[in-house]
Amino acid sequence: MFGDLTVSENMFLNDGLPLTRFGLVDWKRLHGNARRVLRQMEANLPVHRPARYLSVGQRFPGMRNLSATPKVTEEDQAMATQVTIDTVKAYPSLDGIFAITSVALPGAAEALAKTGAHDNIFLVGLSTPNSMRR
Repeated sequence: MFGDLTVSENMFLNDGLPLTRFGLVDWKRLHGNARRVLRQMEANLPVHRPARYLSVGQRFPGMRNLSATPKVTEEDQAMATQVTIDTVKAYPSLDGIFAITSVALPGAAEALAKTGAHDNIFLVGLSTPNSMRR
């Protein structure tokens, strides 16, 4: 999502925004279309609000923490690899992983390659270019 755009604008960015006969954005129709789609999805989001003001739960409604006590990798890439392998085995329908340290991302990437899950699980995170070159 683009933070400066409203929920409605983000939803219909690829489809093209509805225009008035003067070539301006038809805000009433845009927000109405967004409300209809959100109702079908049973999502209650403020269509006029810029995305940056949405909570994490509103922006990513399907995202959840898998454990009340997450496993810490202690800045150890080998441990990050093993934790990721264990997580992939424990949650076979996992859609994505957010690796938030400079060694967790390359460790998770290595684990996904080792388990063959790299085509099925979306991986995003923070790292340095040098650690990702390996």
